[in-house]
Amino acid sequence: MELGELLAFKAAGMSAESSLSWTHDPNKGGADEGKVMKSLRISLAPDGRAVFLNVGQTGGASAKVNVSLTLGEFQVLCCVAEYAIPRLLGFDRALDRALQERI
Repeated sequence: MELGELLAFKAAGMSAESSLSWTHDPNKGGADEGKVMKSLRISLAPDGRAVFLNVGQTGGASAKVNVSLTLGEFQVLCCVAEYAIPRLLGFDRALDRALQERI
C-alpha cells in the first residue's frame, strides 16, 4: 500500500465522494499476467462516521473482504503509517547522531 497516498487522502479531508484504490497483479510480467488481480479500496462511509476498507481478489480463488473502521481506528492506522515511513526508508538511521558518532 502507498502509505503516503493514504496520509495525503486523510490530510485532504476525505469526503464520501472520494476514495483511494490500488490494484496489484502478482503475475505482472509473467505468463499468467492478468489472471489474478488483487485490489484495495479505502472510502469514507456516506454518513462520514466510518471508513471502509474493501479488499478483493479476482481470478484463482476469488475473495472479497469488507472491513469498517471507526474514525478513531483510521486515525491510529494513519499514526502507525506516519511512524513507519521514515523507518522504512532508513531516515531514522541516517539522522541518528549517536549512531553516526560510533561509526
